[in-house]
Amino acid sequence: MREGDQIWNYLKTRLKKLGLTGAAGTVYRTKADCLRICREGPILLVYPEGVWYHRVDRAKLDRILRHHLLEGRPLLQEAFAHNPLIPPPPPPRAGVRR
Repeated sequence: MREGDQIWNYLKTRLKKLGLTGAAGTVYRTKADCLRICREGPILLVYPEGVWYHRVDRAKLDRILRHHLLEGRPLLQEAFAHNPLIPPPPPPRAGVRR
């Protein structure tokens, strides 16, 4: 079994165990065979934050699930890209009141 398939199966098991998927869950998952960045794989993308995690193994997946999905704190130091679905608003300009 390929490494990506092993991580995929582990992800399904962990999401179910944590109650994040299924009828009451809020996490949906989709499997893609190749994102044209295979040498960085396995890849995990979390939306709406748009955080792209690379070289995901079981230990990293557990950290992502705990910090990003359960606590709402993306692990940007573990990511190789960040493309939010809805970009954050720009910071206010100096001297401009809102």
